[in-house]
Amino acid sequence: MATALAIAGEEPKMAKGFANALARYQSRMRHAHSMSSISLIYGMAGIKSVDPKAHETVMRKWIPYLELCRTSGGTAAYFGGKRNYAGDAYLGYHPIGNATVALMLASAESKLFIHGGTKRKWLGMP
Repeated sequence: MATALAIAGEEPKMAKGFANALARYQSRMRHAHSMSSISLIYGMAGIKSVDPKAHETVMRKWIPYLELCRTSGGTAAYFGGKRNYAGDAYLGYHPIGNATVALMLASAESKLFIHGGTKRKWLGMP
């Protein structure tokens, strides 16, 4: 919800509340949905879009785990929650592992729209 409200530019007080909860309970994001990947991707995007300072703090905690996901082949291994992560199986653990780690790391760059990157042509496209 924090991500959706931030992108829509609506209900800033509510968005801040959601972002604060995500930052405070960041260790639970993997368990927040039947797809651990969605919780982490949109949770990090919501924190970044609404409270960049809190995002920095959360990322400092997550970077060691993201580094541990790195494989010898240069890809990222999947890591799910301890509970229900069956939804990620439909997407394939290898591709969704890469996507989750990549989007969590990309959240610090502020280039993607879901992370607050609102400049047009940020990728250098005409």
